[in-house]
Amino acid sequence: MMPDNEITHAFGWQLDKGRLRERNEDSLGAAKIKLISEGARRSVGLYMVADGIGGLPEGDEASKVAIQIAMQEMMSHINQANDAEDIMAWLQGAAQMAHLTIRLQKKVEDSQGTTLVMAAVIEDRIYVANIGDSRAYIIHDGTMRQITKDHTIAQALADKGVIEQKDVDKSPFTNVLSQAVGMDKITCDVYQENATIGDYLLLCSDGLYGYVSEDTILGVIQAADTPQSASDDLTKLANEAGGKDNIAVIVVEIKERN
Repeated sequence: MMPDNEITHAFGWQLDKGRLRERNEDSLGAAKIKLISEGARRSVGLYMVADGIGGLPEGDEASKVAIQIAMQEMMSHINQANDAEDIMAWLQGAAQMAHLTIRLQKKVEDSQGTTLVMAAVIEDRIYVANIGDSRAYIIHDGTMRQITKDHTIAQALADKGVIEQKDVDKSPFTNVLSQAVGMDKITCDVYQENATIGDYLLLCSDGLYGYVSEDTILGVIQAADTPQSASDDLTKLANEAGGKDNIAVIVVEIKERN
């Protein structure tokens, strides 16, 4: 692990209703905390995107509550996040708390549900948790790779060999979720990535990746002066592609500490 006084990160974000939807069912949370003690300091970034399930009467409320509860839960236990096992359990616990809160507050079953993708960035480690089809990507050495696996019926069919992976995005079931926060039981997938200076983390809803190609996203992030300008430019491109869905974007740059 790189010494904690040499590596940090910067971030930018954008949340946009798009051009066609009447309301914004996406929500996001972003926070960078500096933990300083005698002889040591580290930056901890907490980032999350939620996309309320379209068609449900309170999808926007579900995404908002998921972000609020998950962020609150992560902030309250941040000092307990010491090793990889603890951190991944911490992320899963925050997702489960959001899930239980939404289920308890619902007056009618199937009225609220949301995706939730979360990341903790700690020095040169990135920890990700995911439920649904909002995504996390890592950009390293000029290439972009999806970290998370979508919880959709189409992806489940590909996992079983019924369809090929390359055909997932063309399937009529590509946007049909197999699980979501607030709906039935959830299994929160967790991932761990190493990061180096110059890498980027991208969290986004399908309002971005569904309308802007990965090659274009990669080019925009690499060309941008800052993570904020990258977030702004990606949102603009999604709207120029029709803006058919809500758009949530968080770009995190791993960089050298000044």
